[in-house]
Amino acid sequence: MSGEVGPGQVTVRAQPRQARASTLVRTRTRFQRTQVASSRAARAAEAKAKEEEFQRRRADADALIRHCRDCGNGIIGGQSQSFGLLLYELENKIVIPDRLADFRADIELARDTALERIREVMARAAEERKREEEKAEAERAAQVKADAERKAKEEADAKAKAEIDAANERARKVEEAAKAERQRVADEKAAEEARRAQIEADRLARERDQAHRAKVQDEAIAAIAKAGAIGEPKARAIVLAIAAGNVPAIRIQF
Repeated sequence: MSGEVGPGQVTVRAQPRQARASTLVRTRTRFQRTQVASSRAARAAEAKAKEEEFQRRRADADALIRHCRDCGNGIIGGQSQSFGLLLYELENKIVIPDRLADFRADIELARDTALERIREVMARAAEERKREEEKAEAERAAQVKADAERKAKEEADAKAKAEIDAANERARKVEEAAKAERQRVADEKAAEEARRAQIEADRLARERDQAHRAKVQDEAIAAIAKAGAIGEPKARAIVLAIAAGNVPAIRIQF
């Protein structure tokens, strides 16, 4: 092909048919390679995006699994929680979204394991609480029994002491009565002995007085009989009359 070339036009030299075919093949090959490269890049980008999304879902699933395990260890938000709150968290608040369906089995396993662990701990706690309550009840019963026995012993001891005190009091009263009786008998005996001694003393005194009087009278009789030259009988009658107070103005000084 030949002719004049206007402005903006590219001059295309006439090529042989075989050369044009070879050029077309090379162009098509370059295009196909570009398409393949673009396709590979697109698939790689898609694969990367899928991998990133998978890792994000994996991270979210791992976070849920860790949360379940923390609940199984009695912790929510880094703090220990009650059994009731832990059970409510696991049974009602842990929801597995559809985007984590691939990890549902792992999450449910972690949740079920945590629930089982909590229920086992609750069962052990209940058993321990029951044992503690039974122990406390046994100790309370033992204390009640001990208190009752102590009270019974104290009452028995008090009763025995009261009986001993009463017996001692009775014995004391009996002894006091016996002592008083002995004292009374002794006093009576002493009084009787004193009375008898007094009687004897009075008797002796009377005898001594009588003897003294008799002596004084005998001396007076003898003196009168000698002085009056009268007989002893008359002198005796005179002395006895004077002693009896039958002779005025005259008395015998004994």
